Amino acid sequence: MNKVNSKATLRWNAAASPSLDSALKERLLRRLATRLTGQGALVIHSQRYRDQPRNIEDCREKLCQLLAAALTEPKPRKKVKPGRAAKARRLQDKRDHAQKKARRAWANEEH
Repeated sequence: MNKVNSKATLRWNAAASPSLDSALKERLLRRLATRLTGQGALVIHSQRYRDQPRNIEDCREKLCQLLAAALTEPKPRKKVKPGRAAKARRLQDKRDHAQKKARRAWANEEH
């Protein structure tokens, strides 16, 4: 068989990276906690392509995407109350459901 060793592995120690300030590093470590090793290293593999240089570049792109996703600040959640129509719909559904149950109970009684 013709087998080629073209897999690429990128290892980046996020915990010891001097390029991130403490707030960004903390957010990154919290967001990527499931993907980090015990020492705080992020390991990325790629074997998408048949040649190693393209797989190395693919690893770098994956790292950039992960960092961009992890370092974006989450939007603050806005508290929103249900509108008047939504409240009315919910109460009407409750009434309909109660009537349905009452009809079933009445139908099951012996007359």
